[in-house]
Amino acid sequence: MRDVPSDEELFLLIQSGERKAERKLLARYLERRYIIGKRLSENLYRSIDQFEYNALYFKVFLDALGNFRLGEGAFRIYFETLLVHAMSKYCDKEFKPNGRIMYKSLEMSVNDGGSGDPLCLHDIVSANDPIDSPTAYLDYAETLEQFNKLPPYLKKRDLKYMRLIISGYSIKEACQKTKKSDYAGRRIIKNFQRFMEEANRHPHD
Repeated sequence: MRDVPSDEELFLLIQSGERKAERKLLARYLERRYIIGKRLSENLYRSIDQFEYNALYFKVFLDALGNFRLGEGAFRIYFETLLVHAMSKYCDKEFKPNGRIMYKSLEMSVNDGGSGDPLCLHDIVSANDPIDSPTAYLDYAETLEQFNKLPPYLKKRDLKYMRLIISGYSIKEACQKTKKSDYAGRRIIKNFQRFMEEANRHPHD
């Protein structure tokens, strides 16, 4: 059975002038365009007309293809970071010309079974953050971890905890799954918020 080439393998072929590889990578991403948009930020995705979203998505894909560099992380992460920025910028321009509009891409109605407050986006991302999707930050953090570049206050196991939180688990549920105390869980969330704030201050680091 033939192995399916990775995005990076296809990108390498594209760099060598293989047009078939370009068509294959484009088809792969076009097929996932609605799933990716909803996963990054369902509110942003639903705020954009489907025709406009398709055009935006295709433009971002071409930008990613033209600017991505092998060895600097995964193509998917690079593309999705560009896409969520573009979606946010589009919605800001369309719906709030005089200031940012806050989209809740981390929508959680699950509470701690009545024992605590529900975790919402504002527990993690401030209204001034340029990226509305915590998933983009988590992907970025996971990429840094692969290169041992995470800040000292974040550990690999912390990212696994945050993946649960961003996926919709309550603090209590995520703590139970990772065998952490409530205090430890909330401390990880606070540290992750710090990471996002620092990432915004140093976008090129």
